[in-house]
Amino acid sequence: MHLLRLTHSLEKGMALPSPTPGFGKAKANNIRNQAAWYKDLHGDDEVYRLCMATLASHRAFQPNGGTGTNAGAGEDQLDPAAQALAGYVDVTREEFLSRANFDFRSFALERSSVRNFTGEAISESDLIDSIHIARKSPSVCNRASARAYFSNDRTVIDRALARQSGNRGFGDLAGALFIVTSDMRAFYKSGERNQGWVDGGLFAMSLNYALHSKGYGVCMLNWSMDALDDHALRSEFGIPAEHAVVMMMVAGHVPDSFRVTVSPHRSTDEFAIRLN
Repeated sequence: MHLLRLTHSLEKGMALPSPTPGFGKAKANNIRNQAAWYKDLHGDDEVYRLCMATLASHRAFQPNGGTGTNAGAGEDQLDPAAQALAGYVDVTREEFLSRANFDFRSFALERSSVRNFTGEAISESDLIDSIHIARKSPSVCNRASARAYFSNDRTVIDRALARQSGNRGFGDLAGALFIVTSDMRAFYKSGERNQGWVDGGLFAMSLNYALHSKGYGVCMLNWSMDALDDHALRSEFGIPAEHAVVMMMVAGHVPDSFRVTVSPHRSTDEFAIRLN
């Protein structure tokens, strides 16, 4: 997580409107040294390759293509496709706007919590793809602490929901279950003590929208439980202590006709507070 935070600081610099020429050399050297140490411990894994791709992108970003900037062997060995996995990309205004060209207002405002399912399991490929989409959720310094434990197995779903108090009357028909957690090892100072729930909540909402986009009904389930219940859930499903449980979610195929709550919200004026 520490290396991810460092690499993201270089990425942010390359994405600024007018970065200082030659910026980030000290950070790059720090990443290079720590990545070498990391590789000795963990091997040539995804994190190490991300470090190398970021360093290669940063080197190429420098004036004259990084002439005079030292590079490690791992950076030199990366092909252009691997280098493109990190760093920055150029985006035109037309491309940016084309990606936002759909009716999100209706999509979001018509979404409701669904508590009526057919009982049919959701395919694992759809569950994995929804998690893949939710990975794009913003997280502090791109540390991506959120994790999604999931199942579409009826027995497993029932065991997990037996430990949550808000799914009576519909949980038994859910086609999938998620336990969203946040890896608290991503945070290293007291000022970040609540960040895991922020990042986990953002991830959970993205996961909700991803499932909704595939035509599934979704209901968020809170995990406002005491320490004993939290420990029991972890113990039963092998969730490590460093993964803080943020919430559960159920999803499922919807019947041809069903009811949802109106759940009226207060006036927008209560939500929108102008700063002066």
